[in-house]
Amino acid sequence: LAMPRHEFEQFLTRDRLALSNPHLCRAYHLDELCADFTLAPDQCPTRPVWEAARFAHAWARLSTLETIDFAEFFEYCGVSYYALTRRLFAPEPAAPRRPVLGSRLHNSLEIIDRVGSTRNLDLARYHLYALEHAALRLSEAILTPTRTYFDEYYRDAYSLPPAKAVVSQSPKLP
Repeated sequence: LAMPRHEFEQFLTRDRLALSNPHLCRAYHLDELCADFTLAPDQCPTRPVWEAARFAHAWARLSTLETIDFAEFFEYCGVSYYALTRRLFAPEPAAPRRPVLGSRLHNSLEIIDRVGSTRNLDLARYHLYALEHAALRLSEAILTPTRTYFDEYYRDAYSLPPAKAVVSQSPKLP
């Protein structure tokens, strides 16, 4: 999870326990998985590119610690891009040990900008859009809250095959 440490602790000790099967949910903090990550933010063209590199590093580390069936990333700013592209170049175990890498739709930066009243459309913004597009295209499954949401906002705009979309509500707490 990529969140402040106190929120992560709250998830572990309170929120996770309210899930229907908390024993099936183990959580790791992104900063801990990236303790040995040596790339500095100023070595990347933008902060989101650095974050995507950190997620790839964390994913590689986590996959050595756990046997994982499914990894869920979020589409915002394309943070899963490098984790997904690694599969194109670095062999991984064959199925059934090879986890499915998916993305959950929340609202991509591009979708937010399309409906928002303020936009800063510069090269860095288009770079983020490209990361989002590429990460979604490389995702093996796309979790969407409803089929209509996927069809209305993502299917055509991101050229996504409908067969990749799986209707899946996010876990919600009261």
